[in-house]
Amino acid sequence: LLTVAISAGLWTIHASRLQSFEKPDPGTALFVFVSRTLPAPYVKQLQNDLGRLTGLTPILVVRGLTGNELIPDVKYWSMAQSGTQLPLWIDPLLYKKYQIDSVPAFILVTGFDRECPSCPDSADTQAWKVTGAVSVDYALDLLATASQLPMALTAQQGFRGWFNGGTR
Repeated sequence: LLTVAISAGLWTIHASRLQSFEKPDPGTALFVFVSRTLPAPYVKQLQNDLGRLTGLTPILVVRGLTGNELIPDVKYWSMAQSGTQLPLWIDPLLYKKYQIDSVPAFILVTGFDRECPSCPDSADTQAWKVTGAVSVDYALDLLATASQLPMALTAQQGFRGWFNGGTR
């Protein structure tokens, strides 16, 4: 099962059928900007780690399709997810909005318009950014420290508890 968002419409692609899916908590998300140019082992580990988060909804965001073809990209991201079911959004406007020039990049955002995430932010919107090929643990540590959001702190502590528990 691979969840893909194209433009502002959110869809699940499963066995060549499109179905709408339930949206994550309104207005808060952990956007993780990725591409197929990242090493496959890093992408796989990133997605496995993101799939274990509690308290935050991670959403993978790609700028576009490789060669403007959907099927090869769907197959790639489906294989990379290896059991995790993370939303994958195709949204070049989010790259522009958050000034993403290189991947991976982690953006913790709260107070944004879920119906139009690429639209200009409201006065209530806040965002924190970490860039570079870092671990989820390191990114969460920086984002939780900078934002002091309870959900970010919960996600960080939950992830650390899982990681230190030796169940990896």
